[in-house]
Amino acid sequence: MAFMVNVSDAFGADSHSVVGILRHLVSRKAFKFVAGLLVILSARFTFDLLELSFILVLFMLLAVAQAWQQTPSIKAKISAWRSPSSQIFSQLFKREVNTTTLPVVFGSLLFLMLCAWSMFGASELFFVLIGGGVYALRQAQQTRVPSNEQTWNVDEVGVVDKLSDKRRRAKATKNPIPSQRKKDVQPVDPVKFQSSSWEGEVEELLAQIGTTPECEKLLEGLVSAVKAALGPLISGAEVHAYAAGNPMLNMAFGMAVPELQVVVTMEHDMILSRLEAHLGSGPTKPEGKSLVKCAIRTFTDQLVCAAGFKFRRTSFGTDEPKTTLRVPPTTGLSSENLAMDLSVNGVTPFRSKTLIEECTSLDARVEPLCLLVRRWARDRGIQHVNQGHLQAYAWNLLTVFFLQVSGESVLPPIVDGFSTKEVKEQNSWKSAAMLFKDLIAFYATEFDWKNEAISVRLGHREKCSELSPGFNQEIKVGKTQDVAPEVMPVIEDPYDIERNVGSTMNHSGVQRLREELRRAHEMCSHEASLAALLDHWAPPEKENQ
Repeated sequence: MAFMVNVSDAFGADSHSVVGILRHLVSRKAFKFVAGLLVILSARFTFDLLELSFILVLFMLLAVAQAWQQTPSIKAKISAWRSPSSQIFSQLFKREVNTTTLPVVFGSLLFLMLCAWSMFGASELFFVLIGGGVYALRQAQQTRVPSNEQTWNVDEVGVVDKLSDKRRRAKATKNPIPSQRKKDVQPVDPVKFQSSSWEGEVEELLAQIGTTPECEKLLEGLVSAVKAALGPLISGAEVHAYAAGNPMLNMAFGMAVPELQVVVTMEHDMILSRLEAHLGSGPTKPEGKSLVKCAIRTFTDQLVCAAGFKFRRTSFGTDEPKTTLRVPPTTGLSSENLAMDLSVNGVTPFRSKTLIEECTSLDARVEPLCLLVRRWARDRGIQHVNQGHLQAYAWNLLTVFFLQVSGESVLPPIVDGFSTKEVKEQNSWKSAAMLFKDLIAFYATEFDWKNEAISVRLGHREKCSELSPGFNQEIKVGKTQDVAPEVMPVIEDPYDIERNVGSTMNHSGVQRLREELRRAHEMCSHEASLAALLDHWAPPEKENQ
């Protein structure tokens, strides 16, 4: 009786039964160690060394199969180059037996049985079967994660598309995720300035967001890293990197609106030859934008796997497809996380840089004014192209056009480059800080977004009908009849007059642009500070249904 009391004290009330005592013993590490030692000793006296080695190899193969089954990243990396014979073993590990793999499974089991019968006796085979049965029961009791709950980390696997874009959108439509604001993991601090005057605040901001010699070194290192990672894929191609501002600042919407752009320039035939192994052996080859998208996908995958870049998103719905990548500190390029856009044969970064450089050579206020306008648009959330807003190049064109038509600058019309004979007389030398307020007032109150066009090629205000037809299009919101359509802004590209740079905007983007211009004009009219004007925009919180 005393023995039973002691057992109850040691193992609990459930320990009066033999099953309860055994269950508590099995859960203890000491018992597991002793049990394992007894199994090893009994096996040593039952089998010889050759038979023991055969059993150990068998269990090692089972362990490798189990590790393979539970590690999706390894399967994803090897699935790209696995041979047909390895596919059979992969199906065996997944326990998918069909008419193709059934003969292989039966033959493998028969071979193992013959090997075991030739090496072991009847008593030894009985011991092996008992051990295998206990191992199978132990594996069956372990908690397994259902296959539909497995998560795939893009940073670990690389660019892995489990579903096509259409299937992913269809799945999201069937099971919509409620839109709600989430707390930032690494929130961006609001802008703070030492100066209390408008001019002083602008000078402080421009000193922070302007490019520096460190930026030039970063661009050189980025180009070298991309060339080293892509290697033979871009042999003979040109790689250029551009910085719209200081990319090493921790700014709002840093990943949504990258300051770094990397462009790989390749001929059409060169892309086909370099990507021959990735395009398959079909009768038709992709052409035009489809071929560019294939090249971007291949280059992105290589940068993720070989250079340690992190994939963020694709932007294939615009006129220049691109992907956004994160450049972590582990690449050795910077001590901070950087964001960059990768494109193939993209011309917008080059045109934007050329426009600013040429205009700044005539008026030194152009570059700081463009930096100030883009920073305001970024912080207020109206420069994210994927959300239907204007891109950085469009904001540069808006700034140059304002200087042309306001009479505040000497900038001439842009027709096949600049002509010094057409340079206007300088009537005013307002600072970039004061010009920013005038620019906001012009586009908020004077400019007619529905009927007027922005054309730095003409250099004066003109109706949309004077430009290429089809620019001034209505933007509707789906099939909703209660909401009035908006008109797409007309922003002509001076290097390609058939292109409307404002075509990236959608219905909500036009409304947000009008809303932010109205807000900025009101704040500037009431002498608000630059810190208040650049207060980071956040989407409104939606009430729970």
